[in-house]
Amino acid sequence: WTLISKTEGFTVITDPRKMACYSGVVPFDFQSGTSLKRRPGVSMLADKNLKTILHLAAMSAIRLDNDLRRYYIRKIDEGKNKMSVLNAVR
Repeated sequence: WTLISKTEGFTVITDPRKMACYSGVVPFDFQSGTSLKRRPGVSMLADKNLKTILHLAAMSAIRLDNDLRRYYIRKIDEGKNKMSVLNAVR
């Protein structure tokens, strides 16, 4: 219900990329001049509460036997980082 209320029934944010950016799931690279070695981070304008809710939902989804769990296990077996796969599930 939080996701629906914050997006006003998915009428305010209709693009999946904008939704991922708004919820703080997508990390951004920092590239300005000589500071190329900084780790990517989440935008300061992202909704941290929404990111928390999506994280808890993803954690719950990978515990149950469903398509997301099978995706998670397949990517882990391929050698991907657990947190990056969990971020994809979010």
